[in-house]
Amino acid sequence: MKNNYVKRTQKDYPMSFKLDLVREIEQGELTCSQAKSKFYY
Repeated sequence: MKNNYVKRTQKDYPMSFKLDLVREIEQGELTCSQAKSKFYY
């Protein structure tokens, strides 16, 4: 069974995506845990 997991790093995501994610957390739309569950796989 081959593992297709690729470790993600900060550089994989565009700055606009990261800023939007931080904004959602700061505005209470997502908790840090929710953001991790939603975007980290």
